[in-house]
Amino acid sequence: MGKGSILRIIITMKNYRISARRLFKKLPFKIILAVFALIILLVVVFFSRKPVVLVTGKAFTVLYGEKRSRFKQISLSLRLFRPVKTIAIAEGAGADLVTQGALSLSRQPFAVFFPYRYREAAWRYQNNRPGSRVVVLAGRKARENDYGSENNSQGSTAISEAMSGLPLWINTDSETDLYRAGALAGIYTQHEKQNRGIALFYEGLNYEEKAAFVAGLDDQQWDGSPSYSPDLTETDLSCAVILENFRFGEEGKAGSLILFTWMDPALAPRKTLAIFDDSPWAQISPAMDIIKKGRHGTLIPSEITILRGDKTKKDVYNEINRLKILKKRVENADN
Repeated sequence: MGKGSILRIIITMKNYRISARRLFKKLPFKIILAVFALIILLVVVFFSRKPVVLVTGKAFTVLYGEKRSRFKQISLSLRLFRPVKTIAIAEGAGADLVTQGALSLSRQPFAVFFPYRYREAAWRYQNNRPGSRVVVLAGRKARENDYGSENNSQGSTAISEAMSGLPLWINTDSETDLYRAGALAGIYTQHEKQNRGIALFYEGLNYEEKAAFVAGLDDQQWDGSPSYSPDLTETDLSCAVILENFRFGEEGKAGSLILFTWMDPALAPRKTLAIFDDSPWAQISPAMDIIKKGRHGTLIPSEITILRGDKTKKDVYNEINRLKILKKRVENADN
């Protein structure tokens, strides 16, 4: 090989290295440009999608927490990949004003959600814009005859109500919630090795709901008999499950509390073990699944937040996390 050939090879290698450097210098810029373009595209698509509208009250926002509400709104928007718009209605506002507030948020929303207290406004909204997806998140309240079917919501479907031109009526799955609350109370009592009682403080439960609570306790091998409607200020309890109307100071001697509430967990008593949340913010995401998939049944279990416990005791936390799928066991037991 002559000197000329060697020189050409060296020059070629130098040119190759120079080209490679130029390529690597340009590559990050192209990647950044592509990522930027993708972000712009996603933003455009996001805001072009029909929004979800939620009507709430100002009192609810105070109880739930303003920062918590804002966080839920942002996280829900990202999860659904569509804007979530909300309006907080002043106390004492009439149905017409509530309806107009909802109408002002979007001309063509994907779905509009009303809590139970604004059910009349939901009906008026549906009449004003026939064909709209209007949902009443009714909690544990049964549908009144004035707002549609005489049958309760457990026998209805998202499809049939949409075809009837009535607001979709969605309830909290009380039986599943009480089963999980019983299981959670049993887990806590067994782990803490406390021999004190477990009580359920409630108003107006039916036989099936009580049976679900007892079934949750039985599944955790708790061999006692729970009390019902106790005076919590005088009863010495291992765990008290308070279904509704919780008031500060009434927890008494209970070692642990399981609360069914929309309250901001930051405001809950220190002895609170868990909060069952069936607020509108907690139920919109599963309600959207019902709407989009036409799923049969209009019952949604509460969202559970665990507040107390030693996170190093993995066995207990595994049991607590497993409560998220116990709904299937309740359904299988009914079949």
